Amino acid sequence: MLGMGIAALTASSIFIAYIIPAFIHFLVLYYQMNMAWSYNDADEAEELAAFEAKDRSGRETARVIMSGDDG
Repeated sequence: MLGMGIAALTASSIFIAYIIPAFIHFLVLYYQMNMAWSYNDADEAEELAAFEAKDRSGRETARVIMSGDDG
């Protein structure tokens, strides 16, 4: 009976010390990755819009791509 109590205490302390923090860490990393992806998508959309505007204005597309100039 005492052995089962010790085993339960050990299992619960391992759960509290390792499993819960690991899960919270995973959630934080997942949130950070989603933020990075959303910023990256916004940057790509902005760059594409700037590129299309320059492309329509008659500039050479190769020069626009190589320069990386947005303005």
